[in-house]
Amino acid sequence: MIKKTLLSVTLLLIVLASKAQVFTQQLQVTNNNRDYYVNRAITGETSESIEPTYILLHKAYAGVFLEEHHVMGKITAIRGGVSAWNRKWTVEVNTSAASNQTRGTLITYNETSRLVTLVYNSISYLAAEIGTNSLMGSITFTGYARNEMLTLVTHQQVSNVQPFSNLSDIISLNGRTVISDPHPSGNLVVIGPGADVNAGSGNLLSNGLVVMATTTARNATKGAQIEFAIPRDASGNCFGQGRILTVAGDGVMNNLTGKMLIGTRRAFNKAGGGVQWYYGDDIVIDGTGNVGIGTLTPQAKLAVNGDMFAKKVKVTATGWSDFVFDPSYKLPSLYEIERFIKANRHLPDIPTEAEVKEKGIDVGEMNKLLLQKIEEQMLYIIELRKEVDGLKKAIKGEAK
Repeated sequence: MIKKTLLSVTLLLIVLASKAQVFTQQLQVTNNNRDYYVNRAITGETSESIEPTYILLHKAYAGVFLEEHHVMGKITAIRGGVSAWNRKWTVEVNTSAASNQTRGTLITYNETSRLVTLVYNSISYLAAEIGTNSLMGSITFTGYARNEMLTLVTHQQVSNVQPFSNLSDIISLNGRTVISDPHPSGNLVVIGPGADVNAGSGNLLSNGLVVMATTTARNATKGAQIEFAIPRDASGNCFGQGRILTVAGDGVMNNLTGKMLIGTRRAFNKAGGGVQWYYGDDIVIDGTGNVGIGTLTPQAKLAVNGDMFAKKVKVTATGWSDFVFDPSYKLPSLYEIERFIKANRHLPDIPTEAEVKEKGIDVGEMNKLLLQKIEEQMLYIIELRKEVDGLKKAIKGEAK
């Protein structure tokens, strides 16, 4: 009796194990004339080569009539060894090619991936590119497919790899949404009715591209950001190089005043905690329209905290010093100026050293004041010349 029971249990376990094996390998069903797969194996594994690897999805339209091809589902893989930083690689694809066009989107949750077109065995395919330095195996597909390939190939086996250009080619990378080559020219094109340069408060958002932060309230240090990144090395690891950041100009909820900061990334001690890779606040536009370079709080239409070099600077002055030559101008005597200098230790009308240190100087106004002193000195020189000429005549007369 015991032997029969053990035999029955053993047979049951064998049956269950075989069914489980079938389920984990591949299950194909037909639903509305579409084939559905569960954990369909994609044989092979990637390497840690500096070259990418590709999963052929299906044929791409290449100028001749093409019957229906599509792949709609999820591709997963196990990345690296037991101690690998990110054990799971997952992408979702929704692609099709038929008649006279190829369409597709790809969403990746872990590693870098994108849709590409390539040539394999003289045939054009749509493929999912797996980034470099990614050792992955146990690759499976679950979803709908028709006339699919789902074959892993190396970079050496293919040619003419091109980014797939598609208006619906939207990629989510590590929680970030990236629009990848949505236009054949490689440019991102945002089509809309256009924004009015004189739009008032009635327009909460513009009619173009809008980048919005999810801060719960108006925040003077956190806001919406556009970041510009390039690869750090041949493996494709990307790091931000520059940014445009907008924050609230103040914390008042009913006040829409904004502030914009433009900066590049560099190693410096920004927060007082040591040298790190920070973004600089290089150009600041505050809520009054003031622009600051090297300062977060510009107090003028253009405030520069540092040196400036220019080939030419033009200053529009509201007045000039030619009034000195007007016959009605009362030129102070040199004795009056001498007494003023002894009492105040600077020229009349010229700011003191303390005033310059505290407030700086107005370049236009200072040039006007300096010219005034030069013109006054010219009048003194002319007057002295006349006195000298008079004395010379008197001396010559006495000599006769």
